[in-house]
Amino acid sequence: MLTLENISYNRQFIPIFKDIGFSIGCGSGLIIKGSNGIGKTTLLQIISGLIQQDRGRILWQQEEVKYFREYFNGDMQFITCQNFLKPQLSIRSNLQFYAKLSATFEAVESAISFFKLTDFAETPVKYLSSGVKQRAKLAKLLACPATLWLLDEPSNHLDEEGANLLKSLILTRIKENGIVIIATHDKFLFDIGPNINLQDFKH
Repeated sequence: MLTLENISYNRQFIPIFKDIGFSIGCGSGLIIKGSNGIGKTTLLQIISGLIQQDRGRILWQQEEVKYFREYFNGDMQFITCQNFLKPQLSIRSNLQFYAKLSATFEAVESAISFFKLTDFAETPVKYLSSGVKQRAKLAKLLACPATLWLLDEPSNHLDEEGANLLKSLILTRIKENGIVIIATHDKFLFDIGPNINLQDFKH
């Protein structure tokens, strides 16, 4: 179970949110919603350890994450709005690079197949459309399996087919006892699990 207790964050002394708290168990999804700039990405970054909250605790199985952050992050995938794919490499080479780090090299081809990327697999990323790049980013979820997924606007740039593939993958991960936390504006994903609106945690 992942638990956030009274998480508060200020940016340049300006309160972004205050006293966020929730618990989410394995086999569950959670939607984080709210207007632009309200702190959705920031909250995911705090969970991932990229930035530090000003107050509050993050616990995994009732133990505070800061004491075993490396282990915790080793079983987490954070797909951000930033493009982490190397533009000069193909989709296959990018996924192979990350899968090698995770020792899951054999999962690359199934990831490519699931997101229907076979026809683009050898194309350098810099030549791909935004929608295909987004599918390639999401394919990392399959190429590098993890219990906890943090997804920041994962449906951006996806067509209807891509969005349906994404949703089916999320629902499958939840059924397989994973945890999926999604920051999104997309109502198509709102029924994945309980919704938290960060407007309710403004200072």
